[in-house]
This record gives sequence, structure tokens and C-alpha cells, in this order.
Amino acid sequence: MRDLRNELNVATQCGRCACHARDVLKEALYQIQEPMIASAA
Repeated sequence: MRDLRNELNVATQCGRCACHARDVLKEALYQIQEPMIASAA
């Protein structure tokens, strides 16, 4: 989350968008990991 804030200036002011940014980050990380999990099975 810190990298996201530094690179994209997300949640640098009031932080109200931080929960949405965190959700997007989690979804993106899951999508990256999903193919690796499927290929390992």
C-alpha cells in the first residue's frame, strides 16, 4: 500500500479512498497469483 501511495499519490490527503485502493490492490494481486495456483495443481 505504501508503494501504491508513493507511486500514484493514492490516499495521500484525507485517506477516504484508501479502502478502495486497498481493495483494487488485493484484487490485482489475487489475479496475478491465480494462474500460478492453477498451474501448480
